[in-house]
Amino acid sequence: MTEPITETFTRESCDPSVLVVDGHGISITTKKGELVIKDGMCGRGRTRTIARKDRHVRRIVVIGHTGHISIDAMNWIHGVSVTPRGQRRTDPISLVVVNPEGELMSTSAQSMRDTKLHRAQACVRDTPVALDITKHLLATKFVGHTEVMPEWDAGTWIDRLNDCTTQRQCRSVEADEARAYFESWRLLELQFDGQVPYHWRFFDSRTSELNHNANAKQTANRNATNPVNAMLNYCYEVAKAETVLACYVAGLDPNLGVCHSDDYLRSMALDLVEVARPSVEAYVSHLIENRRFRRTDFVEKDTGVVRVLRPLTSELSEQRLIWHRDVSEHVEHVRKLINGTVKGWKRADSTRLTGTNGREGWHNGHHVA
Repeated sequence: MTEPITETFTRESCDPSVLVVDGHGISITTKKGELVIKDGMCGRGRTRTIARKDRHVRRIVVIGHTGHISIDAMNWIHGVSVTPRGQRRTDPISLVVVNPEGELMSTSAQSMRDTKLHRAQACVRDTPVALDITKHLLATKFVGHTEVMPEWDAGTWIDRLNDCTTQRQCRSVEADEARAYFESWRLLELQFDGQVPYHWRFFDSRTSELNHNANAKQTANRNATNPVNAMLNYCYEVAKAETVLACYVAGLDPNLGVCHSDDYLRSMALDLVEVARPSVEAYVSHLIENRRFRRTDFVEKDTGVVRVLRPLTSELSEQRLIWHRDVSEHVEHVRKLINGTVKGWKRADSTRLTGTNGREGWHNGHHVA
């Protein structure tokens, strides 16, 4: 069996458009007009180059620990992300730096300068438009759960969502739906090669017993104590990072949200990533049903927290463009709703959502029956 470190730096990417950079002593520089990327560890290293004419790489993901990225490299990335006329491409190549848990630390992407849109975004919270946005995003997630679990009754939850008149009520429905939805995940069992702790094999709950603030969703779901939650948490962070990038491309501020509390970092990104969660869950459940994991895919720390290890971290990171596409159309929809408040857009009376068309029925600020 190939050692994890060797496999990390020799395996072929699941998606060639995502280039993962890992290890110690990472170097991203330029030479003769090409981007030169070096990574590796424990004597196992690799060097990859990207020419300006190569348009297949869309994302460079740095999940290593030490190294440097030169100013020339950042200028190179910026240069290939704009058209010859100086306009931003709709699919720019972006460099993202994440920590071992997949959380976004920094990115080369920059937000479009639209002061009016940002001002409107800051003021839209606690308005009828914000409530429409919340219902749209949550209804999309509820319908998405039927793609993960065909027998899931999204209509019942969307009916409850229709009756909500405040953000707090919407969040309560979301919490109830999530508890009921993940209750069915208890039937999932992981297969491992070799012996592992018993609690690694099963999913019990999305809430970690290591946390004490059960009323805070984001806190309660962190600090995974089993591999399923560790993979979900890692992939959710990957999807959130891509949501941040999608916000930048659309001109939204990823920090000014409408659904989640301002206490959460990247609250708009957290709002929008809801629509990508079913896709993340479908991917993780597929891995669980079709893969035999290794003991070395995960580690349990002295605190009881379970983390994903390389090369599985690279494999999970390579799914990011799928989740970027899942969220992009909804980012654009939210941008139009917010931008409409700037242009004196009049809100039509909302028509009730249904379980069958809750995902695609929203258009121009109101539901099309």
